[in-house]
Amino acid sequence: MKIDAAGAGAGKTTKLAEKIIERYRQGKEENIYCVSFTNASVSIIVEKLKEYYYEIPENIKVSTIHSFLNSELIAPYHFLLYKKQFHSISNVELSHVPKYKTSQISRLERRGCLHVDAFTKKAKYVVCEKSGDKKQQKIDREKICSLISSYMGVIYVDEAQDIDTEFKQVLIKLDELGIDIELIGDPKQDLKGRGGLVNLITEYQADVRYIQECYRCPVEHLNFSNKYVLEREQQFSPENKTGILQCIFESDLIDIGIFINEKNYDLKYIYQKDEQFDTHFKLSKDPLFNELRIIISDYEDGSIDDISTIRQASKLAYELISLVTEYNYTQKAAISKKIPFGSIQKDEYARLLEALESETNEVDGNKITVRSIEAIKGLEEEKCLFIVTPEIAPYLLKLKTDMNKMMASLYVALTRSQKELDILVTRKVEEQFGREVFETILNATI
Repeated sequence: MKIDAAGAGAGKTTKLAEKIIERYRQGKEENIYCVSFTNASVSIIVEKLKEYYYEIPENIKVSTIHSFLNSELIAPYHFLLYKKQFHSISNVELSHVPKYKTSQISRLERRGCLHVDAFTKKAKYVVCEKSGDKKQQKIDREKICSLISSYMGVIYVDEAQDIDTEFKQVLIKLDELGIDIELIGDPKQDLKGRGGLVNLITEYQADVRYIQECYRCPVEHLNFSNKYVLEREQQFSPENKTGILQCIFESDLIDIGIFINEKNYDLKYIYQKDEQFDTHFKLSKDPLFNELRIIISDYEDGSIDDISTIRQASKLAYELISLVTEYNYTQKAAISKKIPFGSIQKDEYARLLEALESETNEVDGNKITVRSIEAIKGLEEEKCLFIVTPEIAPYLLKLKTDMNKMMASLYVALTRSQKELDILVTRKVEEQFGREVFETILNATI
């Protein structure tokens, strides 16, 4: 297994396309796979390949991770091992409560529907041993693995920092089968805290290459972001590009909202919303509608994608929201009015209440709308504003140095700008940590 640890702005997609093209030139009779975690990333890779080939060769297969796992492992082989067939796929939003999430996935599977969140685990059971497997299943798995290794030549994985534990085990097994595995990603951008790429880097140290060039950020920004990463992952600008880095204090501003609007930032972002800033404008995943689809399909012995199910769920969601927002019902009272008591399970009721509350919580129009750091990962713009709040301030000030999700968020925040990066210290943060510490750490860099 080979791993390229490449930071922000390193040209990861271009490098990946070049690897695929070079592999194809070797003329081997094999399938070449390139997988990534998002449709957007897949589209960029496809575009790069089409610039070279115009029409991508049939044996070069570019897809999302989930599409790859389903088409190459789950769909053809899971039934052979466990006699369980999935007829449809769902990506409905699941509860954030683990026990509710597990219950939702199980309910979907009983209907023959596999949720995308379960793909890596199901794929793992195809190629890796599962506790409780019978002798025949072990024999069949060996045959399946032998067949897979006969046509899979290489698998390139983009955005490898998003690899979870199950997918990591799949990749290790495929590597053991003699399939070439090449990963490219940035462990510093593991915003979900999965740790899969970090673990693989530790296990395959001799096969790790650190790419330190950054073609996006100015020298000033890189000098600053380098303070927060391991020495081997620090970056430099090959073009020695210069830019602007400055610290702004809310206490110096007459009106922070007017200031932000007048500065006309291309990107403005925060770790998470608070009493002053809102990130509500991000795309809603309609948790209430999706929960109702699952409940209705479960009780009417249908599919969550049936037209009748979708219509009923949409109508009921509208009625529940209207009762709360227009007729001043509490969320519990609205559910009791539309859904007879005892007609659904307790866990279904809890999930439904959680979803209705999230849909009907009011958004404060007086808040300043920005984006979350997670939402701007992968983006870059010329003029950026990073708003420092109490949660992330200790990491910026190096009072905390754990390499965790918060540190990853800080790194992402510092590496979005192509030219100008303003770091805004809120009044609350200044009162908590003082002004001098921020001026010291910025001045030392500049």
